[in-house]
Amino acid sequence: MIRWLFKHGLRLTRITIMCCLPAHAFADQTVTVIITGSGTGLILANVFSDPADTTEHFMKNKAQFSFRGQSKIDGAFTFSFSAETGVRYAVAAFQDENGDGILNSNVVGMPTENYGFSNDARGLFGPPDFDDAAFLSDSPMASPVTFALK
Repeated sequence: MIRWLFKHGLRLTRITIMCCLPAHAFADQTVTVIITGSGTGLILANVFSDPADTTEHFMKNKAQFSFRGQSKIDGAFTFSFSAETGVRYAVAAFQDENGDGILNSNVVGMPTENYGFSNDARGLFGPPDFDDAAFLSDSPMASPVTFALK
C-alpha cells in the first residue's frame, strides 16, 4: 500500500499541480494613432513587448505585432491586438509619406516624416526608453491607448 501511494501519489500530485496553474489571460488591446500633420501615406505601427535584453534599445528587438493602414476620415488610425495581461507593451508608429516603408530622416538624422510612440514619449537624441513608452495590459478589459504622430 505504501509503495502504491508513493508511486501513484506523486503522479496525482503532478497532475493536480498542472491543473491548478493559472492559464494566461489575454485582452483585446486597442491603440489609436492620431495624425496631426498634413502628411499623407500609410501608417506603419509596431508593437514591442518588454525586452528581455535591456542592453539593446527595445526597437532593435523583433516586434510582437505589426500593422499598416490608411488613416480614417477623422485623422486617426485604430488597430487592436491580443495582449497578454500582466505584460508591458510599447508602440512605435510613423506615417510613410513617400511609400518606401522606412522612417526617412535628414542629413543630421532628424526624422522628416511624422512619428510617435505610445504615451506620447519622446527621446532626447533618438527613440525613448521602453519604460517611457510602455503601458501595462492589466485586465481583460484593457484601457485603450492613444497617442499622436508629430
